[in-house]
Amino acid sequence: MRPYMFVVIGTLLSLAFSAPQGGRAHNELDGTLTTTLSATLSFTFTSTHVVTLPTISSFTTTSSTSKPTYTATEIYAVRPGAPFHMIPFQAAGGVFRLGGGNAAYCPLYAEKLGACEARTNITGINGCSLSTVVPGGQSIYLAPDGELKYTPPHSAYMVPGSISCPLSYTEVRDSDASEVRIAGFGATSFMACPMLTTTRVKQQWQVYANTLNASTPLRHENDTTCWVFEAVGVEKQLSHFAATWEYV
Repeated sequence: MRPYMFVVIGTLLSLAFSAPQGGRAHNELDGTLTTTLSATLSFTFTSTHVVTLPTISSFTTTSSTSKPTYTATEIYAVRPGAPFHMIPFQAAGGVFRLGGGNAAYCPLYAEKLGACEARTNITGINGCSLSTVVPGGQSIYLAPDGELKYTPPHSAYMVPGSISCPLSYTEVRDSDASEVRIAGFGATSFMACPMLTTTRVKQQWQVYANTLNASTPLRHENDTTCWVFEAVGVEKQLSHFAATWEYV
């Protein structure tokens, strides 16, 4: 096996951040992403400076010819200076969060058959679906209130008026990375709003589309600081057919 590291260099243009209004941030971030083989992760800002960070070990993948190779995309939030910068999306409770763990579940019989792992810290995504084994799969969609959500196990139910498959991917040449975009209801980028947590729980942010009509839930009233951010997807090699059996 030959380990190799793919590293993303993002060139983010036209940063114009303004104070959130009504618990929402409506800033515009337009940019493109390119990649190169390197030992560091860098973000170049045309108006300021270059920020270089340590290589993220989870970007390392391996190749093998002895068994089938299964992969899924893991999406990371990109907003230098934000508390959730380079934190992966996690699926839990029907929505996507930054910070904390996911709600992956693998039944014991499926684990014994090697279909999935009992626990995983990866929220695997294949296009507009979660990387799961559960019959019927789990689709990703954009709700009318701006929430990025996924369908529950054994059900195709979506909130009425939702948009299916709101994510698109632009591959970065010669790498396993891609620029991830969200579209629907006039969205131009992603948005993260803090979730109400206790002192014993690490701060988490819920993922939304940055739309003018996005409405954050009542649990956000005490902290209305929302962040606009970009996203990058990295292909990850899995040890099983899918990342998990289902996300609940």
